[in-house]
Amino acid sequence: LTALLTVASLWLWKPTADNLFGQVPRGLDLKGGASLLYRIRLEDLPESQRGAVQAQAAEVVQKRLGILSESKVLPYGSDRILVQVPSADHDAVEKLKEDIRHSGRLEFRMVLDETSDRADIYRRAMRNEERRIPPPPGYHWYQEKGPRGTRILVEDVLGMPVKDAILPDGIHAGTDPEDFGPVVHLDLTPSGADAIDRLAKRAFPTRQRMAIILNDVRALPTEEERARDANAHGRILEQGVCYMAPHINAESFHGKVVISGFQNEMERNELIQVLQAGTLPAPLEFERQTQVGPSLGHDQMTKGLRSCVWGTALVILFMGAYYLAPGAVACFALVLNLVILLGIMSALGATLTLPGI
Repeated sequence: LTALLTVASLWLWKPTADNLFGQVPRGLDLKGGASLLYRIRLEDLPESQRGAVQAQAAEVVQKRLGILSESKVLPYGSDRILVQVPSADHDAVEKLKEDIRHSGRLEFRMVLDETSDRADIYRRAMRNEERRIPPPPGYHWYQEKGPRGTRILVEDVLGMPVKDAILPDGIHAGTDPEDFGPVVHLDLTPSGADAIDRLAKRAFPTRQRMAIILNDVRALPTEEERARDANAHGRILEQGVCYMAPHINAESFHGKVVISGFQNEMERNELIQVLQAGTLPAPLEFERQTQVGPSLGHDQMTKGLRSCVWGTALVILFMGAYYLAPGAVACFALVLNLVILLGIMSALGATLTLPGI
């Protein structure tokens, strides 16, 4: 069993003479890369909710990037988080920035058209659109996702954090039985089911459409706005994605929703990752990006590792010569432990940093 574990670890690790790290991911201090700094918009939160926001934001972003990802998310100061991205090219960093800025807020909203109960507002918005005038307050234009997606006018209704709308194990990947395209199945919490059913009951008589929107970034309502309107939604800073806007043909969804409109499975999996990570406690504002070089030069790092190997070999020789068999057994166990540990790190994608060495 020990021999099999050692061989498997060496196969996973794959060290070479030029790269003793093998397949073990290296951190920013060993490999260099990019460093992204984000400011948490605490001013958008009530004073009583600002305490643990920094730790919550760092946790949500780290979940989106993957717990064992080479990218690390660290608190920075009192209202910022620092994202370290080892050895990433420009496209990878831009993709990472796109994943980070998602708010993770799920919203179900009514679509206005000629058949809706507010058709007069829709007609006025259409006239304004022709003159390039924004729609009336409380309404926004969205582009429905997918090749056949249309531009739709959506009523602004504040959604809820994903953790409040969807059951902990209620996010599943699936396939549409009609066109075999990728879909996401959601099992809603009682509060999430109530929210969507209230809209369904309103839409059902005229078979009105309902938009499923994710990742709107909002500035939360100010104290004055809350005083004027207890249901104030807060200003939308950045619009998210309208995945679909189906016609409502029933008064209840019975706690289950299917989201389609994905171009491929990768896009669907990205949505699942955002939903599983949860909602950011406050909007993040990107401040700066810096390129970071490795703390040690490549040559010095290689020489240091080789000196460790030679030093270890001398210790093994001394232990074997002085303690004989017990010393040899102890050294052999130590080397096996190191090989197995590096194999496990390679398999899990755990990052090796300079302090770890």
